[in-house]
Amino acid sequence: MKKYLLLSIFAICVTQPLFSQNDITSIDNLIEKGKYDQATKQIKEYFTHDSSKNRLDYYFYLGEINKAEGKYDIAIDYVDRALDINPNSPAAMDEMGLLSAAKGDTNNGLIMLTQAIKLDTGNASFSNDKGTLYVDMKKYSLAIPCFLKAFKSEPEEMTYLYNLGGAYNRIKKYDSTVYYLTMALKKNKYRLLYFERAQAYTNLGKTLEAVQDFNKALALKKSKDPFDDVDDATLIYQRAQVWKASGNTTRYNQDMALAKKNGYKEVKS
Repeated sequence: MKKYLLLSIFAICVTQPLFSQNDITSIDNLIEKGKYDQATKQIKEYFTHDSSKNRLDYYFYLGEINKAEGKYDIAIDYVDRALDINPNSPAAMDEMGLLSAAKGDTNNGLIMLTQAIKLDTGNASFSNDKGTLYVDMKKYSLAIPCFLKAFKSEPEEMTYLYNLGGAYNRIKKYDSTVYYLTMALKKNKYRLLYFERAQAYTNLGKTLEAVQDFNKALALKKSKDPFDDVDDATLIYQRAQVWKASGNTTRYNQDMALAKKNGYKEVKS
């Protein structure tokens, strides 16, 4: 499970499990699908039937489930129990850092995330979590080294490139945004990647490149994947804005009509 930094919206954090076990892979899947009751039942059954299994994992997973449900106080209690079993568990520290931040205690969040990274320096997920927290704090320049560290630790993971593009976008370094999103697109072709790179090209005044990226995004099918969940109406509307900025009134009017036909509704200020 990875973390996503949506360039124009917000950061989504979902931490990884302590370690992979075939017997509990289905629990991860249930959490991802939002089937929290089933996940809770399965994790309790799994650990109850064999008392030799790692109790730290038991509390960690229950904390994970309650965090996903927004029950942060209950989640903190479970992760606290995990830390009581092993105060030096990097994964539990990372989880507590995310929970602290979710409760508004960003200082403790940073402390816990930093400690988790010190204990497991090669864990890309932990560095990415710290970067997304910095983004939430609007400290984008501090987020960039975290995302770079995550990418260097796990260069095959497209998400970290996307997050780098997002951080550079926030500080208006659009050339860097284009650079990292282009690297991401070499790994996976997604609507959102083209959409965000088009926005960066627009800010750079590169109309042709922006329009081409909107067209490429529209050529891909929309799906429930976070990187494909951009509807046609939004893409066409934003392409219309590019035409408007370039002074092409005809294409602007055509796209505005097409956007409305696809369900776009203008918000009156």
